[in-house]
Amino acid sequence: MLDWAVVFAGTVLGVLVLFRPKLLGLPRSFHGSTLLGFALLTIGLTAPLVLRPEQMMLESGAETDAFIGTWDLWWTAQAIGSGQNPYFTDMLFAPEGTDLSLHTHAVTEGVLFLPVLAVFGMDGPPGIFGVYNCIVLLSFLLTAYFAYRLALTLTASRDGSILAGLVVGFSNFRFANTVRLHVLSMEWLVLLMWTWVLLWRSPRPERWVGVAIAGVLLANASLELTAYAAVLLSVWTLVELGSRFLPKRNAKEPGGADGSKKPSGTHGSKEPGGTHGSKRPGGANGSNRPGGTNGSKDPSASVRPKGANATTAKETVAHPRANSPLMSAIGKGAWGPIVAAVISVLGLTPLLVRLLPRLGDRPAFEPRLAEHFSADLLDFIIPNPRHPIWGHDFARKTAGLHLGDDGFGQSVGIVVLLLFVGAGIQAFRTGRGRRWWLGGLACLLLALGPTLHVAGKSVGLPMPQKILSAIVPILGQSRTPIRWMAPASLCIGMSIAWGWAALRGPLRRDFDLAAVGVFVFLLVTMLAAPMQFTEEPIPEVYHYVGDVSNKGGLGRATLLHLPGMLPREAMLYQTIHGQRMIEDVSPAVPLHDAELVALTDPRYAIFVRELGQPGALAALGSDGIARAAADLRAYLEQFEIRWIIVPSDRVYHEWALGSLFPESAFGRPLYDAYRENLRLLRPIEELEMQGFTVFRF
Repeated sequence: MLDWAVVFAGTVLGVLVLFRPKLLGLPRSFHGSTLLGFALLTIGLTAPLVLRPEQMMLESGAETDAFIGTWDLWWTAQAIGSGQNPYFTDMLFAPEGTDLSLHTHAVTEGVLFLPVLAVFGMDGPPGIFGVYNCIVLLSFLLTAYFAYRLALTLTASRDGSILAGLVVGFSNFRFANTVRLHVLSMEWLVLLMWTWVLLWRSPRPERWVGVAIAGVLLANASLELTAYAAVLLSVWTLVELGSRFLPKRNAKEPGGADGSKKPSGTHGSKEPGGTHGSKRPGGANGSNRPGGTNGSKDPSASVRPKGANATTAKETVAHPRANSPLMSAIGKGAWGPIVAAVISVLGLTPLLVRLLPRLGDRPAFEPRLAEHFSADLLDFIIPNPRHPIWGHDFARKTAGLHLGDDGFGQSVGIVVLLLFVGAGIQAFRTGRGRRWWLGGLACLLLALGPTLHVAGKSVGLPMPQKILSAIVPILGQSRTPIRWMAPASLCIGMSIAWGWAALRGPLRRDFDLAAVGVFVFLLVTMLAAPMQFTEEPIPEVYHYVGDVSNKGGLGRATLLHLPGMLPREAMLYQTIHGQRMIEDVSPAVPLHDAELVALTDPRYAIFVRELGQPGALAALGSDGIARAAADLRAYLEQFEIRWIIVPSDRVYHEWALGSLFPESAFGRPLYDAYRENLRLLRPIEELEMQGFTVFRF
């Protein structure tokens, strides 16, 4: 009941603050009330996350992917604190280490949350889980708010912009990826698009700096989203250049914002100050009240903010010297592009010095996986499979479309699709918002992958993704098709904002009430809370290893996990023991491609294979045991291995053992064989702790 109380209180208060802040006695702050409203919605729609900061929302996606995210936060803090490049680590694949430039590594979040990590701690739950959950909450809030500000810059419609913030910030795609920070970090993608639009509206020097900062934040948070942003920005810029420089059909109409041919008002109004086709000069959205916004009686809410976030007729109408942002910036002050270039170089250097040498590497993913990781046509119309009331049945149907996985949040929802269709009708009727509508449609088509799938079966029809991946190979691998939902949701949200703005003119009466109704209906259909959380207790053995290593002065000892430890959990546990790991963690860092001595050395194979066979060393006789023991002890010394941990019970999934070591026996016979053989190496200590046996050498 408490979980549902948080859902209800957060969403109801959020709607009131967004649409009627005066009822709650809040200051008449246009953007302050909106930010607070989205914050309350975030608390409600992610409930009970705010009540359980020590737990993880693992059931929202691929579960243990979150352990990679927590390790990323921990390693970023370790690297920054020791002056190392966070895009390389020697804590995995010891002693050579591994490159992390193509790893799913949200460095931006790790750097921004360094002070929070210092307060909460970095050694597992509740510390690092609490930091991770703070990032999740802030990501939902900022994505919704930045989408709102972008839509407001484009349309000046507050109602439509709030709808856009909800559609972009709280989509099913985002809730499906709460365990993947590099996918969840859409706030930086939206921020980059917003600053880019502002720059083209009025290329002031400070806006160049804003674009550079947003770009650095995005690139260091997610290379994957950066690739989509590059495509989105390139297409948007080409369309913008075409609208500015190509000959107009009517020379008397110089062209308005977003493709409008009407020169006077912000959105094609015939009178200075009209916004959405209204013939009345006063209101921003056609209100006949002085300075009214959306028909509100609140006069302060009508004042358009000046500076970087204003959308005025002066910025919208083409200026004789504003055709080229670069020339305008130089004319007004060249310091903007110069400072932006410096920020870009400094902010991207750690990534580029590791990334550039890898550009010639062969793809690490099998391109044919793109067929599997593509949306099904039915995905878009199936109701939210994470809905707490009716989502369960639809989740089963969605999973059946993808050979067992849940589609990674491809559901758009009927309500959003209806709004999107209506926005398309308005876009082609009024000539405003067409680029966003077409962009949303294009991204949805790209999410369908190389060939069209319907009801879980391929119909063999080639799709645009097949052509694009041939031109840009990095956009044709593994899960890249389904991740087109990130730019798709952005374009859909902006398109809906444009469509809503276009409707305000003919439907002025009671339009605010209609906005609230649509907003509430959207909330009900998009609801994913209360979400399922789970505790992740870390075995005491890892605290023990860390304590003994620190107090015993072992320094940079190395940990060797034998079969049974899944790499993702091992990365989480490293935040406790803080020791290097020699094992192959390729399922967690799949883009690792170095030829490691540790993994190719035949003695390593002896450890992970032969020692798992009962009597493997005893069969060698006393002399053979002595020679093998000396050889293996030398191997331990070479790589500074001080710890070997063996699962003594069926703690982890045995399918991992079967896939990695099919010749090994499952369960207790395997672990008993390891204990028997490792004892012949005469360890310093053997200790049994909570289902694990730990050997110290």
